[in-house]
Amino acid sequence: MLRVLRGVLVFVFAVSACAKKQAAPEPATLDSGRISDDSGEMQVELAYVPKGDSIEFVVQLRAVGTDEMDRIVVEVTVDGFDVIDGESQWAGFVPPMTKHTQRVSLRVAAGEEFASVTVTISRSVDSHVLMQTEMPFLVSGGKVVPDA
Repeated sequence: MLRVLRGVLVFVFAVSACAKKQAAPEPATLDSGRISDDSGEMQVELAYVPKGDSIEFVVQLRAVGTDEMDRIVVEVTVDGFDVIDGESQWAGFVPPMTKHTQRVSLRVAAGEEFASVTVTISRSVDSHVLMQTEMPFLVSGGKVVPDA
């Protein structure tokens, strides 16, 4: 009896281990580029994950090389969206050869057909803007999509 029970348990664990887990969707890249100043260089990727009438907006920063850039400020400002989760502003350092990811969950404000996200990256020390870009979105069929 114990042998049968052990066999059933092994079978249950094997089946559950093989069951496919639904992976979270990968962020779709909207824009990417490099920013630099006298202190260093950083790769910037702006992306989003669609979630019906809302999106998760992702700002990913990766230090390039072995030099650390001066402290930077990342601001995500919105028009036509409501921030439902996450921080719309971050300030700090991105150590060499590492990444920093900032996520902000946004929902289209009631009655809006158009919305936009503006990302501004500046130096903390003097507020010099290193990058500023606006990404427009449309509300189409109850879903938020980039306005290409």
